Amino acid sequence: MTDADAAGAMSFIFEAGMLKRAKRTGWWIAGQDPESIAEHSFRAAIIGTGLAAMEGVDPARVALLCLLHDTQETRVGDIPHISRRYLEAADNQTVTVDQVSACPPAVAESIVSAVAEYEAGATMEAVVARDADKLECLFQAVEYRHQPRCSRGSTRVGPHSRPIPLTVWPMRRSLVNHWPGSRPSNSPDEHGWNTGTVACCLFSQEVQP
Repeated sequence: MTDADAAGAMSFIFEAGMLKRAKRTGWWIAGQDPESIAEHSFRAAIIGTGLAAMEGVDPARVALLCLLHDTQETRVGDIPHISRRYLEAADNQTVTVDQVSACPPAVAESIVSAVAEYEAGATMEAVVARDADKLECLFQAVEYRHQPRCSRGSTRVGPHSRPIPLTVWPMRRSLVNHWPGSRPSNSPDEHGWNTGTVACCLFSQEVQP
């Protein structure tokens, strides 16, 4: 490996560190002090690893897809859903190619191919990684609901939120139903909503991803 290769690899590693400081902006809109993008990606990878083992697909590949799926946000930011009505950003694959352009060819190829696989969603590993991403968002929502912030308003789904469709497999439903603090769908909390309500949104098949 040449000095230029080492410098290129280090540049990407340094840039990825920004994800530890960049926040998930959608939760700001909901009135939360949000977790970082890196924190989200880390738990998505943990969830994906478990799902992959249960589904009989490659856990290491799923974990890699989860870890890389939001790395582009060092350059384009975490654009919340409502903002996408008005803003356009380069697609994730294009951003990734630029990010790793100075890396050693083998490194660049492995990262670009993983991002392309995730974006295409055609392999079982990509399907599981995408579901892990959505499940992590759900689990974080439930955790925020139980944090003492009710004086600032409820954590009810807002007017600009949308259902997040998951692959409707029984295993996903089982994970949601057994998440600590979850309630039966007929047992709302003081705000009139519950984990069951969020799960129904997540498992809805009536909107596009």
